[in-house]
Amino acid sequence: MMYDLLNYKEARILALLDHIAKLEAENEKLTTYIFELCDKECPQEYKNVVKNDVFHNRQTSDSL
Repeated sequence: MMYDLLNYKEARILALLDHIAKLEAENEKLTTYIFELCDKECPQEYKNVVKNDVFHNRQTSDSL
């Protein structure tokens, strides 16, 4: 019984570490977008691509 509990806890920790890595990658991507969008010469087409990427991903992740 103790072995099962330890396996469960270890699997949970690994899943949380994986989730943290995904969130950190998403944070880095969004930080890059903000930096690029602050450039006065950023083209409107790129802004549209960023909007679609950010809001499409948010709708997809919210449905999970």
